[in-house]
Amino acid sequence: MAKTASKKRKPKGAKKRTGRVPATAQPNIEVADLPVRLERLTGTKRTEQLKRFVRAASRSFLAPTNITSIGIGHKVQNGRNTGKLSIQFTVATKAPLDAIGATGSKAIPPFIEIDGIAVPTDVLERTYRPSYTAARVGAKDERKRRMTVMRPGASISSTVTTDAGTLGTFARDKRTNEIVMLSNWHVLDAGLNPLDGDIVQPGRYDDYSTAQNLAGRLLRSHIGAAGDCAIASTGARAYSNIILGLDTSVMRIGTPQQGDRVVKSGRTTGLTYGIVGRPVLSISMPYSTGTQVVGGFEIGPDDQNPSEFGMISDIGDSGSAWMFVDKNGQPNGTMLGLHFGLSDNAATPAFAVACFARSVMTKLEIEPI
Repeated sequence: MAKTASKKRKPKGAKKRTGRVPATAQPNIEVADLPVRLERLTGTKRTEQLKRFVRAASRSFLAPTNITSIGIGHKVQNGRNTGKLSIQFTVATKAPLDAIGATGSKAIPPFIEIDGIAVPTDVLERTYRPSYTAARVGAKDERKRRMTVMRPGASISSTVTTDAGTLGTFARDKRTNEIVMLSNWHVLDAGLNPLDGDIVQPGRYDDYSTAQNLAGRLLRSHIGAAGDCAIASTGARAYSNIILGLDTSVMRIGTPQQGDRVVKSGRTTGLTYGIVGRPVLSISMPYSTGTQVVGGFEIGPDDQNPSEFGMISDIGDSGSAWMFVDKNGQPNGTMLGLHFGLSDNAATPAFAVACFARSVMTKLEIEPI
């Protein structure tokens, strides 16, 4: 017979500990009921629980102008990663409590109660911007030239903007079974290019000979919670899906996890490696058409594979595919994200943000070849 533990009686007058934080510390928001207590969850289940909170609460928190993102990540104390999951905020400028009102924001409590459990918060200084404007001038390399056979990692854009981004991958359109090109909304559309509008490779910034560089036409695009994404036809040019600099292509999609190593091939910084640091984010991103809240995740530098540029992404890399890197240091054909922006802080320039590959492909109704 199994033994049963005897219950210890509490001394008279002892207060019951509930793990709750004071009501005054709670943000004035409404979120979906979260039925499972966080104290009973570990690993993936806990992450999923926090994901649901972030998605439900993002618009309420991102309304203040000083808060630039809300996500989940490991809490940082005294400059060190504690390894403990937290609800993590980024702000344009940290401010003392008595000065927060002047930033157009509101105080972030040290804990947020989720279904009766106090979850710690963390606040970092970071702002973001799309990585496509005013591309860097330099010697024209293979990525910025017209390709007889187009490949992911090359320069691409619409003909109605002067900017350049990156061709992320080729994919299959579920509606028509045709092969299409995947990149960002702000690279192929940007609120300027009409449906069926011309797409060129290389991007117009890299070569103004748009008539000779026609690559396809805009088919569908989206900007919002599901991502910053767009697809174009490939009828005008030959293509290969082998990513420039990598001996692989996008064969499947996956979901990023904390600590995943990744690599991308971009128009500006080429091959760069990173580590997923914040696997879920809702980001307040400024575009020429207005601010949008975009869902995704954040990638930080991989110290074992530093970039020769000193940054893992830069302007012009938008649209790159972030690929999972296995324990042998090789990409295995699994795309985790579609690059669309970078941190805008001079002190911390080495952070990239990407849309979830799964949500992008679902929204645009495409799949890996």
